[in-house]
Amino acid sequence: FLCIISISTRIFKTFLCDAFVFDDGSAENDYSQTYRTYLHDDYSLECSTGEYARSRDWAYALIALWPVGVPLLYSTVLAASRKADTARGPSKLSRAVGFLHRDYKPRFFWWEPIELVRKLCLTGVPLLIDTTAELARVVVALLVTLLALAVHASVQPFKRSIDNKLSACIQFGLTLIYLTVLLIKVCEESDETCKTLGLGSSSGGVFLLFAIFTTSLLLGLLIIGGAQDIRTRSCSALLCHKLASQIAGRRRLISTLGLASFFCLLPMPARSNWID
Repeated sequence: FLCIISISTRIFKTFLCDAFVFDDGSAENDYSQTYRTYLHDDYSLECSTGEYARSRDWAYALIALWPVGVPLLYSTVLAASRKADTARGPSKLSRAVGFLHRDYKPRFFWWEPIELVRKLCLTGVPLLIDTTAELARVVVALLVTLLALAVHASVQPFKRSIDNKLSACIQFGLTLIYLTVLLIKVCEESDETCKTLGLGSSSGGVFLLFAIFTTSLLLGLLIIGGAQDIRTRSCSALLCHKLASQIAGRRRLISTLGLASFFCLLPMPARSNWID
């Protein structure tokens, strides 16, 4: 559960190779450039060798075991625990896998595998795109984040409202980050495009705009969150006061009724002495 993202990222990095111009001093290289590719995490391993081919085959097998197998395992276990629940309460299996569905609403008990797929799409899938297409990587991550933000805002799967708000803020923050990275990449590719967007002739303008906007957004969220917290506490205090008043009124009513019942049960001479 804790290592699935890091392990999957390492697996996907097996397919990440960097190309370098190779010049052995021969006359052929004077007319055309020759490239050799090496594993991104280990430049001692050339991607055209048999050793790398074996590592790649192992990576395919591990993809079936981790990035694909673990979400399927979660889905299977959650479905089985759902069926095992009885009218008497949660089953042993449901309690054992409670960390997968405890924080979600009952109708969204299967949300954890979807959340895991979202994380894998952000951390692993972009690595499968060629290193020469860095813009495509950022665009894919941005689209995944926007889709996740829209879906989360519409369904709100968590039980607690604060968890839904926190998750939405995280998704929105990721959207801003990927959008900023995309603008920086665009400015690095073309200064004219950066000037056309009004961001200056370098990526520094993008970073400054991101810093100002993010700071303003965080301050706004803090102010709104503080106001809601004060309002919630005020409402809670008012509700407690009303509840205490109702309880006190009911206690007085119960005491009066009890005294009246006790008086009615007394014999007539005792009533006269009580009245006297």
